[in-house]
Amino acid sequence: MKQIFKLMVMMLLIQGTAIAGEAYETQFNKIDGNGDGGISRQEFVESKAYKVDRKKVIKFFPGFKEFSKMQEEKYRSRLFDAIDSNKDGRLNKHEWKQVAPNIFEFKF
Repeated sequence: MKQIFKLMVMMLLIQGTAIAGEAYETQFNKIDGNGDGGISRQEFVESKAYKVDRKKVIKFFPGFKEFSKMQEEKYRSRLFDAIDSNKDGRLNKHEWKQVAPNIFEFKF
């Protein structure tokens, strides 16, 4: 009986993770306004599809504490640079999924 319960819990966790992954991919696609498969700095900075949770950002990127009073547009631009780990000037889905669950609040 305990093993069945453990199996059921594992299945629910896996399903929940898959649903969350789909939600972040949906948000990625909303922010990628031109549908080219990447989020440009302009798309990221101007998007209304998410809200930056600055307290979560500081937990994920401790150096951002010094930017906590920065105006939203400049803050998002700095955040874009931090998320763009390969420094190609665009956020890809891998970079997005590494960070999005940890620092954003989404408007579903």
